[in-house]
Amino acid sequence: QEYIIAIILLILFGFFYGWTRRGQPVEAPSLLPSAISGKTIIIDAGHGGTDPGAVGRSGLEEKTITLDLAKRLKRYFSRVGVYVVMTREGDIDYSQMPEAGALTKKRRDLLYRVRMANESKADLLLSIHVNSFPQSIWSGAQCFYDSKIPASKVLAETIQESLVTRLGPNRRKAKSADYLILKATTMPSVTVEVGFISNPREEELLADAEYREKLAEAIFYGTAAYLTKQAQEMAPVAAKPDGGGLTGKVYPELTFPTLDPGMRS
Repeated sequence: QEYIIAIILLILFGFFYGWTRRGQPVEAPSLLPSAISGKTIIIDAGHGGTDPGAVGRSGLEEKTITLDLAKRLKRYFSRVGVYVVMTREGDIDYSQMPEAGALTKKRRDLLYRVRMANESKADLLLSIHVNSFPQSIWSGAQCFYDSKIPASKVLAETIQESLVTRLGPNRRKAKSADYLILKATTMPSVTVEVGFISNPREEELLADAEYREKLAEAIFYGTAAYLTKQAQEMAPVAAKPDGGGLTGKVYPELTFPTLDPGMRS
């Protein structure tokens, strides 16, 4: 029953056009409901508790942004039949957890998140963070992945493309990184740095609820596009009746764009 409801939701979403932050229509990806519904995704809201993460000039804290985005993403994925595991749903950290071999609070916190992800048997991990740099000129959302996992690179590149398409010009590309949560987890994993809190303009955007919704939408649709791509590559093929080539035995593609802001629940 839940699967049927998810398929109906996907079809209904197909009637709406997507929009960038500047109000321009964007081309919606063609997605397969069967590739998305039934998956398990773990969403890691970076920092929390005694660890605020990066802090902007206004006092805006990274941990607040990441948790808000994680909750928005959970809502999107849950709507289409994805089981979501959250590393945190409140203002907490795991620095007091007795993780073996971890000498610092930060490492204990990270290793606990890694263990949570691996034990969840999730299909994907999305770790949400906010970037910062001493110079305030830098801006733009960017995805990071472990170069030893090809699927992580594809996931990062697909989400990066969605971020650029839906949020506007951004020259940043998906990039490999030596992050513990990417290297120690067993599933395709991506860290999404959603912008620079050290940039006054982006700090203002990151404080805005509507912009956060746009960010969540972009990450969601990028992830869904990745899952569709993976399903298409793995789909069994059969000869066409006329013998003219091969066709994948998959569900018909659906147009699956961004919801109109007025349609959100």
